[in-house]
Amino acid sequence: MLAKADTDKNGILDYKDKLTIGVTDAGGNSPTELIPDADRVLGHILKDEDTLFVIYQSLDKNYIAKINLPDRQLVITNEMDLGEDVK
Repeated sequence: MLAKADTDKNGILDYKDKLTIGVTDAGGNSPTELIPDADRVLGHILKDEDTLFVIYQSLDKNYIAKINLPDRQLVITNEMDLGEDVK
């Protein structure tokens, strides 16, 4: 994940800016952007060597995204209700 632009217009790139979530190859090269405009990443789970789940927030909603790592593709994104404790 990385902040690509100063989306909150405070003059610095920091945790308050929108994030882009993506993957690279094992060497950190050839980035593929998969999820733009995330507010923050809540966690991630590597299910197996081919599947990564990313839990993130965007516009006060929580989402879980399934990513196919070998193909570097976003398979599906679903909105999640994590309750009032995670806002």
